[in-house]
Amino acid sequence: MKLEILNNMLHQNLTLNTGDLIIAERRNKYRHYQIIQDGESGGYKLLHLESMTVLATFNSHDPSDAVKFVKEGLAMNIVSVIRSKNIKMGLV
Repeated sequence: MKLEILNNMLHQNLTLNTGDLIIAERRNKYRHYQIIQDGESGGYKLLHLESMTVLATFNSHDPSDAVKFVKEGLAMNIVSVIRSKNIKMGLV
């Protein structure tokens, strides 16, 4: 129950920036995503790090749309977000 409450709070108050790393979980499998900015459209892309493929492209100028996609579209729980300023060797 505590994890569910914490997870709901995380989803409600979460803001993301370019380069942030999202760790999500579904059925005891963890996935790693990174938000990158699309140079052509000015929108954002959600990069699946295990396969190094673009999972989704967002035309919105708000990178937090990726949270909604991961939570609702993929039905995954966001376990952690690592801020881009804390990543020493990022992809961006």
